[in-house]
Amino acid sequence: MNYIRLKKIDSTNSYALSLLNDAAKNDGVRSLDKNVVVAEEQSAGRGRIKREFFSPPKSGLYFTAIYAPRVSIEAPAKLTVLAALAVCRALQKLFGISAQIKWVNDIYLNEKKICGILAEGHVDSLSQKIDGAAIGIGINVLEKYFPEEIQKKAGAIFQDEKQFCEFASIDLLKEKLLFEICENLYTLYDRAFENYAAYRSALLEYKSRSFLIGRRVKVFPLVGDKNSFFADVLDIDENARLVVRTEDGKTLRLESGEVSTQIEE
Repeated sequence: MNYIRLKKIDSTNSYALSLLNDAAKNDGVRSLDKNVVVAEEQSAGRGRIKREFFSPPKSGLYFTAIYAPRVSIEAPAKLTVLAALAVCRALQKLFGISAQIKWVNDIYLNEKKICGILAEGHVDSLSQKIDGAAIGIGINVLEKYFPEEIQKKAGAIFQDEKQFCEFASIDLLKEKLLFEICENLYTLYDRAFENYAAYRSALLEYKSRSFLIGRRVKVFPLVGDKNSFFADVLDIDENARLVVRTEDGKTLRLESGEVSTQIEE
């Protein structure tokens, strides 16, 4: 792995995608495989549907892992599924934390979001297939520096420095976390994209960490649309779709959209 370290950037994903665009015109995107863009701070960190991701210095880990395999990426949903699993495995190993995954791209701890993932693909101009991807991961490490409005809806791995004193400093802690996640991530990608049995095994683990299976949720089929309906979450299928049962007994498989566990009848 090669780490590209930046003090401050608008978005590590935007930077990584610009690298992929430039590489496509020169040596090819394959030359960027396993390059990781890391920033101490993001001025315009973003999540799904261009939502802002609070990314100040000191409190979080912000990076984008570039994945550019030998063959095109045929099932892009796997990118996010496996990235979420990579994060959960790292948190378990380093801190003994059993985090949960809120379909499809958020990591939760104690009912609060601590991590967001945004996977964006680069499309080859000739084949029109995805030949590379930027997988952005933002993790709230320390809650101490959160403004009050953020504390109400987001959490962090630690509330203050006393909880991670064995790591000597937050910088060392973030470095260990970065390395562990990237090791997990690329191992999962290399195995699961080439071996269906490996993907099935990873998906089972992903489902075991689900924040939603067995819950009643509010479903917004189109992100940002006010139209919604209530449903019970039954499963996550092999294509990473959320399987829900509506109030009138219909079973739906959601490929996109948004769900909320905040139910207001």
